[in-house]
Amino acid sequence: MFIHDTVHVPEVQTAFPEAGMAFDTDLAAAAASRKRMFDRVSADGMLIAGMHLHFPAFSRLARRGDGYALYPEAWVHTMEAP
Repeated sequence: MFIHDTVHVPEVQTAFPEAGMAFDTDLAAAAASRKRMFDRVSADGMLIAGMHLHFPAFSRLARRGDGYALYPEAWVHTMEAP
């Protein structure tokens, strides 16, 4: 699932989904939306991608206390001869 601007600082907003940014025009709605999305992707084990996630920009979320832990996918680069 592409999460786009759901998070701007992944280390902070995954651990504390209620943490807002100046870009969130409605802080309460943004936090509620972030929590709903995080609940869904963590429960379903979905791979997420987003512009503000660190390289390789693909991760999974798992519930940790009141927040979530971000687990980046391993970058696998292979080249095969044609």
